[in-house]
Amino acid sequence: VGEDFIPGTMDLKLVDHMERVSDKESFTMARRLAREEGLLVGGSAGMAVVGALRVARGLPPGAVVVVILPDSGRGYLSKIFNDEWMRQNGFLESAKQVVFVREVLTAKVDAPTIIYVQPGESIGHAIELLRKYNVSQLPVVEDNQVVGSVQETSLLKMVFEGADLHRPLSTVMGRPFSTVDQEEELSAVYRALLRGDSAVVVTANGRPKGVLTKIDLIEYLAEEHEVVAR
Repeated sequence: VGEDFIPGTMDLKLVDHMERVSDKESFTMARRLAREEGLLVGGSAGMAVVGALRVARGLPPGAVVVVILPDSGRGYLSKIFNDEWMRQNGFLESAKQVVFVREVLTAKVDAPTIIYVQPGESIGHAIELLRKYNVSQLPVVEDNQVVGSVQETSLLKMVFEGADLHRPLSTVMGRPFSTVDQEEELSAVYRALLRGDSAVVVTANGRPKGVLTKIDLIEYLAEEHEVVAR
């Protein structure tokens, strides 16, 4: 960590999976662990927790994840735990309040509860939900896990080409939307949407709770800016 070489003691054959974690994510998590859990740990520990949370979101309910926190935060009091140092190095936004995903989800007045379809349900049922709730996409959920997605563009193509509307969604669904825990900062949703996702599924304790789209973020942030400007 923090070096441009792989230690000689590292045996990559023993590694099953890797997660790339940025310095900003690592340092932010270290600060969050101190604030919320009372754990004074360093950036390496923050990095480990970020990676563990990502992996945990893909595991079934009841799974156990063991994380090793390899460093203390005592050596980082003037850096990671110093707001000015964090701002100067681009790891902390200037003075503005941190917004968490749950705040934006709660602010949605139209559909705070998640609307979804299941793999065995029909194309026609998905179209009916899109029309009823005036949304453009739906996550496909099975056993509290997001397994796919359907979007109005792909459904339009199917209808135009005369597809059988009784076909199960499992045969036509697209890749799952990215998932973000409701306790994460809003920037996690922002990054996922910038990567090209049309929507992000918000989870709570590993279970889907809601969906956020680009317009949800635009409306929330625009409203916040108006409040500040008054």
